[in-house]
Amino acid sequence: MTEDVVVLDKKPSEDDLRIQELMRLSFRDLARLVKRDLNENETTMYTFSRSFNRDDVQRWITNPQKYEKQLRQVVRFLFFASSHFRRAVLYFATLPLFKYTVEMYGADFKTLDTDVVRKKYIDTVNFLEVMNLEHELSKVSLMCWLEDIFYGYEYRLKDSYFIQMLNPDYCQISSIEDGVFNFQFDFSYFNTRKAELDRFDPEFKEKYEIYLSNRRNKRWQELDSNKTICIKINENFDYSVPPLSGILESLYDIEDFKQLKKARTELDNYLILVFGIPYLKDKDKANNFALSQDKALEFFNMAISYLPDQVGAILSPFERIDAIRVDRSDKAVDTVAEAERAFYNDAGISQLLFSSQDASGAALTKSVMVDEMLIFKFLKQCERWVNRKLKNYNKKIFFRTHFLELTHMNKNEYIDNLKNAASLGAPVKMRYAVALGLTPSAVLHNEFVENQVFDIANTWVPLSSSYTQSSRQDEGGRPKVDEDNLSPEGEKTRERGDNDPDNRDY
Repeated sequence: MTEDVVVLDKKPSEDDLRIQELMRLSFRDLARLVKRDLNENETTMYTFSRSFNRDDVQRWITNPQKYEKQLRQVVRFLFFASSHFRRAVLYFATLPLFKYTVEMYGADFKTLDTDVVRKKYIDTVNFLEVMNLEHELSKVSLMCWLEDIFYGYEYRLKDSYFIQMLNPDYCQISSIEDGVFNFQFDFSYFNTRKAELDRFDPEFKEKYEIYLSNRRNKRWQELDSNKTICIKINENFDYSVPPLSGILESLYDIEDFKQLKKARTELDNYLILVFGIPYLKDKDKANNFALSQDKALEFFNMAISYLPDQVGAILSPFERIDAIRVDRSDKAVDTVAEAERAFYNDAGISQLLFSSQDASGAALTKSVMVDEMLIFKFLKQCERWVNRKLKNYNKKIFFRTHFLELTHMNKNEYIDNLKNAASLGAPVKMRYAVALGLTPSAVLHNEFVENQVFDIANTWVPLSSSYTQSSRQDEGGRPKVDEDNLSPEGEKTRERGDNDPDNRDY
């Protein structure tokens, strides 16, 4: 029985072989390209207070389509200059785990040959294994949550894969294919970088020649969608809007309040000593000082030579000097803390994730769930991009990837749910293994090595212990509540253990 199957690696033509050989020779050069350019090219030094003043940033935010480039420069700088901004970006960027399964769809089960399906499945998981999606997409995620959009170009050999990030200043979204963005590249980029052409895919050199023959109409050209990746956080706009651009003004507030707090602290700790020149008792005579000016200055200079920097001194002819203090009514209010709370509120992130004295597990869990909803939309874009690569028309067997809605925050709960579902017979054993940290390829290969090669299930004998000889006795009482679902009072009780030896009542 013969079947038409999806063939990911078709027999290459002579042109394909020539391109693969060129890529094989230049792959190392490509990997060195970024570092060499960073060392040779002049880099612009940005100062937040000068290059990115508050008024300019506010103007750019109100018209992001016009000032895409400026906003990208701001968020790039702040990613390194502001710990608050960097933590907010990394929080969203590193939240997903990019765990995926490979699933079949659109099949006629009556006509399927299991041997053909098995071979095709193995080919598919090996194809995806080379892509190292967890690592490559983590880099995509960081740039998306920083700048909103990632433009990349793939370089793939039989056992190597790499996504090169393209300069977003020379890219623009141009179309949508299978629900995935395609983009055009501005080939005037190479007018001052012709030496880089040999380190790019031959497609760039070919289309650059087309641009040179018609600079007016061929400056922007769409790249091959089979080799490009374009992922965007804000899908409703075809231009770049940094997802966290709305909190940029809050960063200015934090910095301003820090400077004010520093100034106030210095003033609160500053001391001024007033040295009064004594008068003689004859009050009818003006300027009747008991010391001459020279002698007064001599003793004054002697005194101030022993004063620390935080203490000032004045030589005064007045008998009385009244100090007027401007007492603040908000001494108990930490303005920096207030600004930081406003920052996280503007970002839509719970401050409980980073620092809070009033943190509770239940409140934190609900807050993170809202953030995960945004992450899952981003994962769906990645999923559709991978599935577009796996599609092959007019074939009878199809496989696609499915990215698990799995994050660092919900990992334990997600695994428990899959474990319970698998124990009840639901066909989710592969998802369960993937959620534990394996890739689909690793699941197949580990199963083969453990069961077929070494027969570990029968040869590894556990050591004798009370645990293996008898089941644990039921401890009795109600099961403990998960920490994420504890109320603040329950957390305190669990920590103290007061009147609740098993800590099960909250």
